[in-house]
Amino acid sequence: VGSRRGGLPEAIGAGGVVLDYDAPLDDWVAAIRRLWNDSQEYERLSAAAREFSERPALDPERQFATFFSMLDRAAQQGSRQAA
Repeated sequence: VGSRRGGLPEAIGAGGVVLDYDAPLDDWVAAIRRLWNDSQEYERLSAAAREFSERPALDPERQFATFFSMLDRAAQQGSRQAA
């Protein structure tokens, strides 16, 4: 359960409940109670969260490869500009 602010909706994905950050407290309580009391909804969201967490974009090896590739491109562009 998280708010619809910043990167939280993207981080939560389909495996959670997203509410307006200024939603009434009762809405937040209701969302948590539903997960606590509705085992089918809890299981559905848990499965979706598990699947969302296994997407390739979150693979550490892929993240590092992408990061280092970006660093290499930035360094090459910097070398060209300095010349």
